[in-house]
Amino acid sequence: MHNHIIFNWYFLILQNNKIISTIIKVINIVYPFCFRKYKNINLHIND
Repeated sequence: MHNHIIFNWYFLILQNNKIISTIIKVINIVYPFCFRKYKNINLHIND
């Protein structure tokens, strides 16, 4: 029940704040890409 309330608040904040929502979307797109690049760099260093 408590987690459900937190989730609802989180959802409301995301709905109400387009800037935060956009930032989270950007992070979700950019972070995996950067992480993949970083892993690739590590692989090249190991070679």
